Amino acid sequence: MSKIARRKSCPDYLSGGYEGLGAAWGEFCQWLEAEGLNVQESLWECYLTDPNSNPDPDTWRTELNRPLSE
Repeated sequence: MSKIARRKSCPDYLSGGYEGLGAAWGEFCQWLEAEGLNVQESLWECYLTDPNSNPDPDTWRTELNRPLSE
């Protein structure tokens, strides 16, 4: 069995439809840079609520994640 290495990450959240993801990522990355945080190249999204849970985009919530460098 392989192990996944632990790493710290910094999350941010988008409430609303997916068309706002590009701007949300841009603002998040600007904030990380302004705070002087060193991030890794990888990133990921977690869809906390989505069209399968509710068809109304105003209820959707997406978690944006960037792993932090040591």
